[in-house]
Amino acid sequence: VIVYNSQKSDIRTHSSEIQFQYRDVVLGMQQFSLSEQNCMEIIAVKGPSRKLTELSDKLISIKGIQHGKLVMSKTE
Repeated sequence: VIVYNSQKSDIRTHSSEIQFQYRDVVLGMQQFSLSEQNCMEIIAVKGPSRKLTELSDKLISIKGIQHGKLVMSKTE
């Protein structure tokens, strides 16, 4: 989950580029408008926790991300 100012298109572009680099683990993404300026993306992923943490760290480190959090659940 990441939250950012949707008025800054460079954040969305950078996020999409990173997700494309990790397309082997990204299942899909959903965007929600929280206000006129704020947007939330929920990115569904599946894969090794090491790789998911790496992806999350890269997304959260994008300049302008207001909030980011990785939530993982183990399935069997």
